[in-house]
Amino acid sequence: MFLKESSLRPWIIVFSGGLYFFYEYIQMTIFNTMPTQLLEGFHINAAQLGTLSACYFIAQVIFMFPAGLMLDRFSIKKLILASMTLSIIGTLIFSYAHSYSTAMIARFISGISGSFAFLSCIKLASQWFPGNKLSLITGLLITMAVFGGFIAQVPFAWLADEISWRFSLKVLTLVGVFFFFVIMLNVKDSHTTVNTPETIKHFLLTLRYGLRNIQTILIGLYIGLLNLAAFLIGTLWGSLYLAETHKLNHVLATFISSMLFAGIIVGSPLFG
Repeated sequence: MFLKESSLRPWIIVFSGGLYFFYEYIQMTIFNTMPTQLLEGFHINAAQLGTLSACYFIAQVIFMFPAGLMLDRFSIKKLILASMTLSIIGTLIFSYAHSYSTAMIARFISGISGSFAFLSCIKLASQWFPGNKLSLITGLLITMAVFGGFIAQVPFAWLADEISWRFSLKVLTLVGVFFFFVIMLNVKDSHTTVNTPETIKHFLLTLRYGLRNIQTILIGLYIGLLNLAAFLIGTLWGSLYLAETHKLNHVLATFISSMLFAGIIVGSPLFG
């Protein structure tokens, strides 16, 4: 049952949940604001920094399927709060980490949370809005998330330069705690029917059909490769490359690389 279109309640619920996606996009791109500091802080080389950053995405790949199954079977609000807690804990551990292995574990924990972000927001939107509005809501949620990646760049780069990268991550932890309480107060599950135990069987059957469809695989490869440059430049290497090759100030280099997200924010609705 959907609320009347004039009601603001669905918008408040869904876009409060969207703060989780917003926060995870900051998590995903935060390394771009402090690459030099991380290299010096953990006494590592560029390859090890790349591996450290990849821990987030490895966790996402591993937990994406379980996240989908859990979102079909359990309370979306509880899963959002639980995964948000993981993200906050991972960030806090990373801010205190002095060993490379501890930092990798912390980043992996944050990545587990990231696997729930997009799916949970879309699932929440499907509960509170009719199907003819889902494309609009999905586009707005993605724009909101990318905006998080954009606005986080310069402030966190400035904090990392002027105070320390550890302090900037502690600030990010506090931002996460604030978002947690906003979500806890505003997000609600709609009164939908709880799925039966056949969900797993149905999921596996759908997965089999999907993997047997060559078009599905080709589309997945296309989208993955299309996003590859954005993730490489915007999440880690953009600011470091500009600072090293053009001798730019770190904050300015971060600002320039953040234009990638500004372009996505403008371009995505236009192409859509």
